[in-house]
Amino acid sequence: MRRFFILAGLAPLAMAAFHGSAIAQQSAPCSPAEVLKDRLTSTYQEHPIWRGMASETQMVTVFAHRDGGSFSIVVTHANGLACLVSAGTGWEAFTLPEEGEVH
Repeated sequence: MRRFFILAGLAPLAMAAFHGSAIAQQSAPCSPAEVLKDRLTSTYQEHPIWRGMASETQMVTVFAHRDGGSFSIVVTHANGLACLVSAGTGWEAFTLPEEGEVH
């Protein structure tokens, strides 16, 4: 059975939070993408588990702790700057239903 992890409701969040890269960069803590990734990995033991394009110039990545305790949502801009836009606890992963299966 092919399984995928998804974050329910990410599309509205992405549309609202990332409308205009200048606004997102001004309101969120930002640093070079590798620096932010290293900080999330070493400090919070969070690793990338999901990634998608919010626009042609913005990639959304969800980082999560293996035990589901914490997560972070990061937007990486085309210029290499990554901004932490949300973080929390109680991460729960879902699987997509098989084709024809109803949930």
